[in-house]
Amino acid sequence: MNLKQLRARIGCAALVLSLAPALLAQNDDLAALVARLRGADVAARDAAAAAASALGSTAIAPIGGLLALEDLDVVDAARRALIGIASRATAPGTAEGERAATARALLDLLRLEMPLPPLRRAFVLRQLAIVVRGTSETLEIARHLDDPALSEAALFALERITSPIADALLLERLARADLAQPPRAALIASLGARRSRAAVPQLVELAAQEGNPLAASAREALARIGDPAAATVLRAAVLRGEAGAADAYLRLLEQRLQHATNSLREGGDSLPLLLSAPQAGTRLAAIDQLQAYGFDAPLGTWIGLLGDPAESVRSRVRALLVASSAPELDATLSEAATQGTPAIRSGALRALFERDPAKARPLIVGAATEGDASVRSAAITLLAEAGDPSDEALILAALEQPELLASAADALLERGSARATAGEGDAARALLRPLLAKPLDLERLGRALLALAPLADESDLARLEPLLANDALREELAAVRLGVAERLPAEASEKAQALLWQIVDATKDREKLRAIATALKARGAAVDGIAAKKGFVTRWKLMGSFARSDGKPFAWWPFAESGPTLNETITIDDVNYAWRDIVTEDFEGHFDLLFLEPKLNCYAFAAVDIDWPKDETVELKLGSDDGVVVWVNGKLVHQNDTSRGLRTDEDRCTAEMKQGSNRIVVKIVQGGGGFGFCLRLPAR
Repeated sequence: MNLKQLRARIGCAALVLSLAPALLAQNDDLAALVARLRGADVAARDAAAAAASALGSTAIAPIGGLLALEDLDVVDAARRALIGIASRATAPGTAEGERAATARALLDLLRLEMPLPPLRRAFVLRQLAIVVRGTSETLEIARHLDDPALSEAALFALERITSPIADALLLERLARADLAQPPRAALIASLGARRSRAAVPQLVELAAQEGNPLAASAREALARIGDPAAATVLRAAVLRGEAGAADAYLRLLEQRLQHATNSLREGGDSLPLLLSAPQAGTRLAAIDQLQAYGFDAPLGTWIGLLGDPAESVRSRVRALLVASSAPELDATLSEAATQGTPAIRSGALRALFERDPAKARPLIVGAATEGDASVRSAAITLLAEAGDPSDEALILAALEQPELLASAADALLERGSARATAGEGDAARALLRPLLAKPLDLERLGRALLALAPLADESDLARLEPLLANDALREELAAVRLGVAERLPAEASEKAQALLWQIVDATKDREKLRAIATALKARGAAVDGIAAKKGFVTRWKLMGSFARSDGKPFAWWPFAESGPTLNETITIDDVNYAWRDIVTEDFEGHFDLLFLEPKLNCYAFAAVDIDWPKDETVELKLGSDDGVVVWVNGKLVHQNDTSRGLRTDEDRCTAEMKQGSNRIVVKIVQGGGGFGFCLRLPAR
């Protein structure tokens, strides 16, 4: 050994000795981190998983060993740590050597003598997808394609590895005759996801094979790759009507149009072909592409699409035609409106109407009286939208034709509402009233009743008679009768009140009940009967209020066992209290007790005697603001110590009622805010 070599060896030894403390410290750090990952402290485990990436590839082996454990929390922490290490290995600024070391260390986890469970080995393969670049590493991943438990993860990795060798490996495997169809379809999908130009010839060959179940997968992959060599085979599949071919061809064209200006001629030639694709979404997308790149299709193609089975396509094409300035378009549409299929005729009439209602009117009037029922129906709808009063007789005549009943009813509803809005009540009534005598569906009948309600007069009551038994129209019928009652003259007050009371029995709608109460008051009638008809108790005796600071229990009963005497004073804590009468006109029997003093942190008692026809168990429904206690004939039947607003029927309880008089006592407990109660009895 010469002097130069000796000096070099001494230098290396010195370097090792100088690094030894750092290496020992790193080993200590790694051991501590693995211990924390294995520990029971969740916070420490999470912190260790987050910090592992700083230790790099040297930490993979000890952390990877944790994947073999049964503790799922530890396994999860180890997985998170390895994800961090793999991500850092490919981060900008990381040395190529560290990436390669990370790949080798992860591959070593797949070579353990005691292999990891399959799902955890699959996890390692997915991390390799991030870090592998080299040929040998890629070949080792491909070896796992033959393992049923790992093939999916291996394919996942190969799909994402940037090395060209991955293309070759996938194509080599695709060519194997012994490979079943599902794995081959997955290989094709991966080649498409890789945008593998090398795969195009083999995929084109597969895509052209009629009857081959892999042809559809090949077409999908070719569409993703976007290679122009695929255009011919995809176009041929579209012409054959192959399932999914139109979508694949459209995606190919979209890619080429976005990235290659020399593809514009191909797009202009091919996109119209896709207007006849079986999927409505494909047809819509083809229309969008034609518009986006300024292409056009023959006018006859657009006219034909007015009869498309999908409304979305019809409306899109109609909008294009309405906005178009193409010469002779109006003449072509007029011809289609008289000579096309029923669907095309209807669409052409609509397009003409939206382009120029006045010019379209003669054609629409003619179509409303002759020919196919669907065309007549479309014409009736357009006449209603046009809003010409001279067409209303034509619409009323259509109402007499069973096949036009629905469209004529919709048209009359539209015109009747428009007339009413314009203050033309007589004309509106003339359009709406005939609907009540027709066998319409409930939705249209309900709309007709609600449209008539603000216009109805006494003569409409007879028109309602055949409908009154239909409970599904209860609220709509009530709205019409309420409208009639409100418009009866002052001299018919008795008749109006009788009608209003009938509506009380029919409706459950709060707004209608409020309107009935207003109308009854305006005619000088007492309105507490509204609540009474609904079972609410509207007249009570009231005592209190009492401060809650008196320390009494929540369900404290201050009266004799037989109950309070309602016409005498009662002494409580050496103070005499008298009952007072209270009445409510609220249509749900709500009592507002905020007139009492004190009105905060207090309680009051209400009592009433109820005559009952027989001995039976009944359900009481009540609401309170805030808490409530209920006794019936001295027996506690309900208590709810709560803080809430007053809502009808919020609480329910049962009570034994006896034949004759029954005394109900209610304690209403107030904290702050509102203060009140209501109670409802079942029908007797």
